[in-house]
Amino acid sequence: MKKLINLIFILAILPLAYAAEIQPKLVGPDQSGSQQLDLNAKKTDIPKVLIIGDSISLGYTPIVADILKGQVEVKHCKGGRKVGSNAGATDRGIEYLDLYIGDEKWDVIHFNWGLWDICYRHPGAKPYGNRDKVNGAISTPLDQYVKNIEQLVIRLKKTGAKLIWASTTRVPKGEAGRFVGDEIKYNQAASYIMKRYGVEINDLHALSSSFDASLSKLSGDVHYKQAGSTKLARQVAASILRVIKAPTQFEWKSEVPENCPFEQSKVLTGIVFTGKHSDYQCGDTFYPSWASDGNMYSPWTDGVTDGIRCASGGNLAKGFRTGHAVMIGDDPLKLEIKNTSPPKKAHARPYRGRYPCGSLVYNGIWYYGTYCLGPSTTIYHHGFKWGFPNLGPMPGFHVSYDLGKSWQAPPTSPQKPLFPEPAEFLDPVKIGAPHFVDFGKNMQYSPDGKAYLLGMGAEINDPMPRPCIKPGSDGTVYELNENCSDPINLQLRPGEAADKDYKAVYEKAFKFARGKKFAHGNLSWITADQVYLTRIKPSPETINDLSAYEFFAGHDKAGEPLWSNDFMKIKPLIEWNNNMGCVTATYVPGLKKYLMCITDGWPTVGKMDSYILEADKITGPWRMVTYMKDFGEQAYFLNFPSKFISDDGKTLWLCYSANYSSGWNGVKLEYNPPGGRYGLSLHEVKLTGPALP
Repeated sequence: MKKLINLIFILAILPLAYAAEIQPKLVGPDQSGSQQLDLNAKKTDIPKVLIIGDSISLGYTPIVADILKGQVEVKHCKGGRKVGSNAGATDRGIEYLDLYIGDEKWDVIHFNWGLWDICYRHPGAKPYGNRDKVNGAISTPLDQYVKNIEQLVIRLKKTGAKLIWASTTRVPKGEAGRFVGDEIKYNQAASYIMKRYGVEINDLHALSSSFDASLSKLSGDVHYKQAGSTKLARQVAASILRVIKAPTQFEWKSEVPENCPFEQSKVLTGIVFTGKHSDYQCGDTFYPSWASDGNMYSPWTDGVTDGIRCASGGNLAKGFRTGHAVMIGDDPLKLEIKNTSPPKKAHARPYRGRYPCGSLVYNGIWYYGTYCLGPSTTIYHHGFKWGFPNLGPMPGFHVSYDLGKSWQAPPTSPQKPLFPEPAEFLDPVKIGAPHFVDFGKNMQYSPDGKAYLLGMGAEINDPMPRPCIKPGSDGTVYELNENCSDPINLQLRPGEAADKDYKAVYEKAFKFARGKKFAHGNLSWITADQVYLTRIKPSPETINDLSAYEFFAGHDKAGEPLWSNDFMKIKPLIEWNNNMGCVTATYVPGLKKYLMCITDGWPTVGKMDSYILEADKITGPWRMVTYMKDFGEQAYFLNFPSKFISDDGKTLWLCYSANYSSGWNGVKLEYNPPGGRYGLSLHEVKLTGPALP
């Protein structure tokens, strides 16, 4: 009783000041075309939202109501004196769901069951709720939980309300009645049901997993202090707004810089976002390849996919890992995304990051490459925090004969990469972070049966490199620094110094780099000056054989492309100094054109610009379709999966990730267009133009 009184008191005194501080920003018509909710509407006219859940939801519901005050009427389920407002486990939900729903007409129902289901209880246990994971029995076995959740979803859908399922928040170490990781298994099972029934997913587990221990009420407690509940409430409020007022169709304004070297396309002149977008809970770095079995395959990293966490940078102890996923389904919004095998570990020495890039499935064999990044995950230079400001070599391709279940490592390495670059540690490369041109299912539209790779690069003696910057003194992201100094001075980390093999490699590289001028992200993970092109007839025997590659070497006098087996004769396919970066391309058979996506993400951690080019041939000439300033607002790894292109070529799905460094250097990033995320994002788009067929 005492705890109940305390809970009521806490809920009663939650400060209304939170509403002003954490009010979600809605993108106005001038930016995205989405419409604001009518803040002057009468209370009877505004949408009604029901939140069903346990004590975690009881903690965040009042804050959600404050955030959405005047826009949405938010209520938590009530079961009356006998049942109470805590929805407990799924069996209680089944018994009392009609009571929770009541007679009101709900526009949205946000719901969760899980923490009570995974709890072990024993009648003689002393912890509150008789929690005892040693001697107790689990409340709801997984197989029964799946049946219960499906039954609840079927009943909830009959209300006609838009449904949002919140994944169960994390279980901390030391919890008396719950095992760490059980919530992941139950979440995974529930997510499959949600996707099957078209229910929106609000991943509160991913959010809560990022919480510092100080946000928990007690050590080993699943409950949160007010600050933790506030963080949950922000995401709940955003998910509610997203489903209540889905963004309307809008065309992204093209703002082409004056120094652009590409002429404007006369056929394609814009891109329209329809408002349809995915909400997958996955890592990022997805580059889907459409295989002959009808599925898409992609490496991934930096996040959680199918319950498995993976990261490719910064942690020597855990290694630099790459995940591998199969994407099953024909609807971009209802894909089943599963890991084909555990993340694969590889070394990056003398660099400190090794990320996935070019991915191709051809004739049942899967190839994917990696690229190195350095000199560190973050570098401070004149007070400005950079993210992986140096792009390193592409070590080689991993090969799988069983669609990702097992892998054969390349014979090459970061120290002896596939392509003979860079000249020295931290020098620029040309085939940087390469990506296969997407020629459709099993490369069916390749012009000559060869696979083509696009890489981003820069020259060693760049006459006009990117400038030195420092944090802006007037609140801006950055300002130019006229007095640049502080050359590179890298130090061994404890893990690098402890391993003799690592130590020797890193010491040699760092000694060479010491005193070199910092390049200010001129060629980084997301910035470049040129795009280069190479091609190969893919096979396990050729994919890691330098002599099997042909490199684009310019055009002859008649304008025909030149190819050479000599890497030293490679020339840029296209270039725009200080305005290029990550590059991908897809062939669109309905238009008989190639679309190229390029992101200029300088200075590596701020807002990023992306643009789309088109060409009739992969070797050009390339023309501007649209230039999307601040797209994402920090979107990267853009690509058009060929599987989801309409027959006429006018409707596509844009794949990207966004906003990995929100808050760095004081820059807060918004998701624009709405529906973006730090992870796999798919948005339906339509191409526009006066000369479209």
